[in-house]
Amino acid sequence: MLKSNPGYLSKLTAHEVIHLWQSEHWFGQLGSDRPWIHEGGAPALAIEMMYRIGIYDYSQYEDKWNDTEQECMEYLKETSIHSAPDNGMFDAVYPCGAMVNRLLGEALNPEDPGEGIIRFWKEMTVWRATARKTPSEKLFFRTLEKIGFSKEQLNCLYQLLTTSTDEPGELITHIRRKVRLQ
Repeated sequence: MLKSNPGYLSKLTAHEVIHLWQSEHWFGQLGSDRPWIHEGGAPALAIEMMYRIGIYDYSQYEDKWNDTEQECMEYLKETSIHSAPDNGMFDAVYPCGAMVNRLLGEALNPEDPGEGIIRFWKEMTVWRATARKTPSEKLFFRTLEKIGFSKEQLNCLYQLLTTSTDEPGELITHIRRKVRLQ
């Protein structure tokens, strides 16, 4: 496994350190209502960290994001992101939650989606402690609204969370187009 996947342990470590940060900052509640939030945020931020500290070159970075999108699309053929845990497909929350992060990152910064992801998570951290006790999906969408996402853009992202489809590529392309900030 390790020889065929260089950087595996580094990415796994980054992923788990991000969970420690999430747990400490959100009192262990982040994603307790919707696991795609913490389990999707961790790999998204881990990919960004791996690229920004030089473990991934740009080609590896793009490959990781392409693999993540492809993996999510395979899951979306069988389940929605919301329903995945109840449908015995908990593993879907990792790539699909990361994909949601990527889409919002692209909307916030088309030239550097990773910077958009980081900007979003910075905004998630500035909520007061009482607000951070809000159900995490509600806080997630409140943060997007605060950043400037319209109701239509929020509804498009929500559609991704609640839809299973035989054509996941079309769904993601549609959402990618609709979510772009102008």
